[in-house]
Amino acid sequence: KKASEPLHIQWNPADNNIEIVNYNAGDYHGLNVRAMVMNTDGSVVWEKSGSFDSTEDTTVKCFAVEFPSEVSETHFIKLYLTDSEGNTLSDNFYINGTEYGNHQAMASMSKADVKVSSNFEKVADGSEIHGDEWRGSVVLENRSNVPAVMVRLNVVGKQDGDQILPMFYTDNYFSLMPGEKKTVSLRWYDADSRGNSPEVIVSGYNL
Repeated sequence: KKASEPLHIQWNPADNNIEIVNYNAGDYHGLNVRAMVMNTDGSVVWEKSGSFDSTEDTTVKCFAVEFPSEVSETHFIKLYLTDSEGNTLSDNFYINGTEYGNHQAMASMSKADVKVSSNFEKVADGSEIHGDEWRGSVVLENRSNVPAVMVRLNVVGKQDGDQILPMFYTDNYFSLMPGEKKTVSLRWYDADSRGNSPEVIVSGYNL
């Protein structure tokens, strides 16, 4: 889902450069790139931003990520790509280590406090194939000073406790930076709810 988006922000570990990859999103001017390196305790040890243009079917090298001496053994790289009005067009998140592939330091991470609220309603669709739909959203806010890593949403039936499938999410299995708020939209067919009302279960590596 991330890698195939029309306009994409990424870290290239081969040369440590941040890149804007424009597959088929048209031409953009004045894009803002923001990158940060964050320790497992939530402290930001490096941050940089800049303005760049992007034309279709190109990859733009923006700047290289730097890892200062105070970086923790395991750390995170967070990237944002926004337009001139501040709208997020792409974002990305990486778990990295001073020793390649060694992320054992994550075991000592503090628990993150994520506030969750949800709102759903059944919508009369009128389709002869699928029938009525449930639609709604889940809002998550990281109220702690550490990242909430590998956050997963799961919708189950409130009455029977079983997972409702198929479930269509705008995003899932993501990470939230300290203070970050994210809205995820969901929908599913009423026939798949087995007569249950929905219940959202949120899990994560350090939740």
